[in-house]
Amino acid sequence: MPPAIGSCALSDSRRSLTRGSRPDSLRSPGARGHAQCLDGLEIGMFSAQPGVRARVMASAAAALLGLVATTGVVAPPALAAEAVPERLLTLDISKNIERSFRAGDEVTFTYTATNNNDFAIQAAPNEAVEIHFSPDREGPRGDGFGFAVGGDCVEMGLSPDSYTFQSTAPLPTTFEPGGMLECSLTYTTTAGDVARGGIWTAITHYPGDSQDHDRWWWDYSTFMTYEAEGGSDLPTISGTPLVGQTLTADSWWWHPYDAPHAHQWLRDGVPIPGATSATYLVTQADVGARLALRTEASGIGMAFDSVSTAVVQAPGLTAAVPRVVGDAQVGSTLTVTPGGWDPPGVTFAYQWLRDGTVIRGATAVRYTIVPQDVARRISVRVTGSHANGASAVAVSGVTAPVRAGVIVTSSSARISGAARVGRKLTAVSPKVVTPGVTTAYQWLRNGKKITGATKKTYTLKAADKSKKIAVAVTVRKPGFASVTSRSSATPKIKAGKIAVRQRAKVKGAPRVGKKLTAVVPKVGVTRAKYSYQWLRDGKKIKGATKKKYKISSRDRGDKISVKVTVKKPGYAAVTSSSARTKAVRGR
Repeated sequence: MPPAIGSCALSDSRRSLTRGSRPDSLRSPGARGHAQCLDGLEIGMFSAQPGVRARVMASAAAALLGLVATTGVVAPPALAAEAVPERLLTLDISKNIERSFRAGDEVTFTYTATNNNDFAIQAAPNEAVEIHFSPDREGPRGDGFGFAVGGDCVEMGLSPDSYTFQSTAPLPTTFEPGGMLECSLTYTTTAGDVARGGIWTAITHYPGDSQDHDRWWWDYSTFMTYEAEGGSDLPTISGTPLVGQTLTADSWWWHPYDAPHAHQWLRDGVPIPGATSATYLVTQADVGARLALRTEASGIGMAFDSVSTAVVQAPGLTAAVPRVVGDAQVGSTLTVTPGGWDPPGVTFAYQWLRDGTVIRGATAVRYTIVPQDVARRISVRVTGSHANGASAVAVSGVTAPVRAGVIVTSSSARISGAARVGRKLTAVSPKVVTPGVTTAYQWLRNGKKITGATKKTYTLKAADKSKKIAVAVTVRKPGFASVTSRSSATPKIKAGKIAVRQRAKVKGAPRVGKKLTAVVPKVGVTRAKYSYQWLRDGKKIKGATKKKYKISSRDRGDKISVKVTVKKPGYAAVTSSSARTKAVRGR
């Protein structure tokens, strides 16, 4: 008998098996692990090497193994149930210790058939128990091997998956009590087996009077699982035991593979209320504890705990180095890119710095450089906060020293007005694109500054006569380099014109011995100088060049007038003659 843990009371199992029947699953206590009785067919679960996982699947239920286990399976009856109503032939596969494998490895599956009856078994014609390796769980493909009572351990068909078969002992027609027969099958694994995590094995009973093999597939089956060394033999958990991370239950094969199962997450072995899904979000309450997963197979009342995780760590956050993008010049906008922080899902806050000092109010992802930043270096401090409660701070590198901004203009300065002494010239400023600027003016005479001429307008003076005038317009803004635009020079300034608005007059009575007074004309200039010339009947009176003139006897009978000449520097002189008086009378 195989060294099964636990026992089955075969004497209590007296129900006859009809061909094709599916036995019920009954749990039986054992010294270590578990044993199952399938209508007297013993499935033993045996000790094995650590780091190995195995699963046994029967048509009635799935039995998940404990800490260390491999699989021992009892095959369906090798004899018709009518011939052996009470005692059954057992099949032992406990020698198939599971191990890690890679595609292309050879895996040998060995079973031993034992007659555990106290009498010999006579085989019916073509009676057989077969074991098949199959690439998936949809059932064997008719390829495999088996032993036939009354024949040898034989091949049952060649396979495209490079099956090879061998017989280690012949099977006698008469199977004596306690007799054993061992058969082996060597299988070359494929990449598909690796991807699926194991090899499906079907155990099939072929009754001696039927060649309809499809009818008998899936009587009993097992899934041989091969994992990388160091894997767990329990339900496994993927994910990092860190607050805010999600742990996921490893998927399992079941038979039937849609059989219901349940999860319960544990914190230091104690169920976590409400944590019954296949995933679990690690919380702050888990810090310092170990988490595990309990999986229960419905229908057989078995629950199996995974290996516990490492101790849950307090939340952590790994910061990246932020980067500042943009031109370090007044008026330009800088932007910070925080980089890839770990874990993702971080909320960021920003604080811009000027030479390492906080810039008040500069807490957005973008910062527009201001005049106070000139010659300073700008950086940004990024604070990251995660939903797991962790936070971290990172500071970017600094920019180059901030340069002054550039004032943009779209035209040049120019002058409007007549180039004549006494006339007013006006500076027309260049068009400026940059907002918030101020403008200053400087008028030039033959390229040299005119002292005090710093307004938008300039009235031409006598000193400007025959000179050329220009204006320089300077545009300024704090933090920006000033821009000066110089106009073209005017033509040479012409002399001014004195406008006479009212002619000269003579005041006084035209009598010998009386004085006449010249009344100067009204002109359009100020501070003009006047000169006089008195006339007798239109002719100059010699020496009469003052403002007043005393009539002499020589003037009797003549008419007197005055010519006033108006002069001003830079202006052309102008004369104004008064009307003649009445003829001079005697005293």
